[in-house]
Formats: sequence, structure tokens, C-alpha cells
Amino acid sequence: MKKTAIFLITALTLAAALSACTARTPPMKEGLTSGQSNAAMADESTGEHTSLEDDTAIVFPVWNHNANRYDKELAEQAALYAMLAYDESVYDPADSSYYSKTERDAVPVPESLQSQLSADGYQSIQSENYGNEEENDISYTLAYQHINKDQVSLVVVLRGTDGVEWLGNMDVGRDTRHESFEKANQALQTGVNAYVEKHQLKNILFFVTGHSRGAAVANLYAEDLSRNATALESKASNVFCYTFATPNNTTAPTEEKNIFNFCFEDDFVPQVPLARWGYAKYGKTFMASAQALYGTNPDFKKLVDTNIRLSNHREPSFDQAATEKVLDDFYSLAPSVEVYYTKAYMMSPDHGLVSREEDQTMYGFMRNYIGNAAAKGLADIGSSLGSALKRLPAGNDVKAVADYFIEGWLPPHSRNSINDTHQAFTYYAALKTGGFSTPDS
Repeated sequence: MKKTAIFLITALTLAAALSACTARTPPMKEGLTSGQSNAAMADESTGEHTSLEDDTAIVFPVWNHNANRYDKELAEQAALYAMLAYDESVYDPADSSYYSKTERDAVPVPESLQSQLSADGYQSIQSENYGNEEENDISYTLAYQHINKDQVSLVVVLRGTDGVEWLGNMDVGRDTRHESFEKANQALQTGVNAYVEKHQLKNILFFVTGHSRGAAVANLYAEDLSRNATALESKASNVFCYTFATPNNTTAPTEEKNIFNFCFEDDFVPQVPLARWGYAKYGKTFMASAQALYGTNPDFKKLVDTNIRLSNHREPSFDQAATEKVLDDFYSLAPSVEVYYTKAYMMSPDHGLVSREEDQTMYGFMRNYIGNAAAKGLADIGSSLGSALKRLPAGNDVKAVADYFIEGWLPPHSRNSINDTHQAFTYYAALKTGGFSTPDS
């Protein structure tokens, strides 16, 4: 995702306060004995599973977590993985910091995530779908680690929206589950099944996490695993799921005890599709206000200040009132999924993707303007969007919705709330500094 994208994942600068997390012992608390490594368990040249019949020299990592109880250690590790799933994230060993590249590599790979997983003892690390052009896909990374002779921990880390997937985000559909998220979930299951078969994995503990779109799909996948509704045999006690900025994805939610979601109430993304349309998410959700935390939690403020100032050279911006207003505006324009798809509003752009006067439903507007701007960058869509907005009546709710997403496209160009609140680093900083009210608080 380029720096010009709407939901900009800005630089993830972690100062020394975060370096301890990178260097710390992972949840599997004991490593292998001296002279042993995970290479002893798998042939990395082929990725094929290696027999563990002679395990006398191996001290397996300890997995002492309960899927049905909130686990602070797992939650923080999941937040770190979800943040590093963005391939723009780069680790700088010189000062133990993370930052985000301005431009994506020609062949995107989440190198920082892969390095972290390797450091945490995972093997056969495989990343898929990064930078592809499938709007209903999901970019993900898989890796596994033996926790005893017969059992493995399989980590599934899902990246937030990758390029044209922004278009898919707008495809709510009319079924029980969000149309695009569910398509991505099914594609993910196919990929995981193939990985499990390739490495001959048995008796699996699933550790699933993601941010934004990745969180929505992780939430669906964990639900299916917990209900034993996938091709892989599983049960809820073997599924550990922690998600961040999780969009609503279903009209038939269940309160699974092993799925934990973390959402800011001043973040638009976790609140759509709208609850007033009947949408929610699986599992238990912990809420907090990023704006309130910034004013009351010095540790959170310090981390956020370091990140935003070093990456954007400005003060962080959080605006809960703006988020609440845009949700109300959006609901006034589309009080139901049916209206979202059917009621049209006049737009008159001069040029760009639309070259003639045309009515746009909110679905069309969100997909053709907002989705395209996010996927392609404002350089490709901004002039057309700006022209369309200028022709709308003053105070028009469509204009207000667009201005929120375009980060102050209309004067006075001062609002950045959607960006700063939504980014994965902000969630990680909140979790690390006790910002969410959890059972261990």
C-alpha cells in the first residue's frame, strides 16, 4: 500500500521501549537444547516434515495457554505479528526500531514478520498473495512449531487490506456473512489445508491473528475452526484467536470464548458493516477510545508521539466526534444493506474514472471512489473525487463521508482521525500499555 493510500499504514517506529518485545522469549517459553535448532525438525530446502522419532535430545517449547481464557502474552504477540504482517514494515537492528517504507517492493514480502517468526522458533515460514490483483483474496503467512512429539502450533497471520482488496471490502453482500470477507476466508482455508498436507501436520493448535481486513477474515476462520466447520479437524480448545480493528462480518454472531477482538470506538472500520444493519463479529470484543487514551495514558501517548512525529512530522490526530458523526452520516445515507445497494445520489465528475453525470449508490460511491482511491492512491483518483465532491450541495452527507476518508480532502485539510486511529501500530501501542480493559487488567 503506498503512502498515498486512504487507510495509510504509516511508519511503525518503535523506540527502545518496544525493543524488549522483539527480543523477549516467545510464548513457547523454552527453546531447544544447545546445538539443536528447528532445522532438526524440518528440511528447509524442501519444507518437508522430518521425523521426530528420536526426540531424546529435544526440549520442546512449553505451550501452557488456555484458548478459552484471555492470555496477555499471546495477545501482545498476536498484536506484534498483525502489525508486522504489512510488508512495508522494516526492522532496523541498529536501533531496534520498525518503520514503514514509502514504496512497496516489486515483489512484496513481509520480511520483518518472517524474521520475527523465525526468532520465535517457527519454521517453514510461507507468505502468500502479497501484492496480487485479486480483490477477494487475503494476504497471509503460515508457520509452525512443534510443542511436543505429536503436536504443533500453527500460526496464521493475516495482513490488512492489500491493494485492490479495498474494492472487495465494499462488497457487503446480502447473506449472513460479509461477501468478500467470506470469499477470502474460503480461499484462506484452501491455502492452510494445502500447507498442512504438505508438511504432514497433525494434532494442531491454531494461533490466528490479523488487523483490519485481516482481522475480519481471521475472525471468520477461527469461528469455522472452533465449530469444526473446515476440512481440518479442530475444536475450540485448540483455536487461539486475537484480532485488531476487526470489522463486523456476520448477522449471526456467536460468543465464542476463544476469539478475542480489540477495537477502538473512534475507529470507523470495526463498526462497519453497521451494527444498525444487524452486523457484528464472532467472539468477545474489548473496546477503548484512542483519543481518550492519548489524553490519559502517558505510556500510550509516548509511543504514539514517537511513531507519528518520526513518520509524518506532525502531531497525532484522534477525533472520536468525527467518527461518530460519519457513522451517523453513513447511516442516514444507507439505513440498510438494501438501501446501500439501491438508493442513488447524483455525482457530476469532470474526469477520472467517471466521465459523465451519473447517479451513484452508496455502494458505488464507496467502491468507485473510496475503494479505488485506497487501492490506487489519490494521484489516480483524487482529482475525480474532488470534482465530484465540489458539485455536491454544501452539508451533503456524502461529502462529509468522503472528507473523513480522504483525511481532510476538503478545506481546512486538517483531519487525520481515520489514519492515526486505525493503524496497526496504534492498536499495538494500546495493548502494550494496558489501554484495553481485559480480564487481567
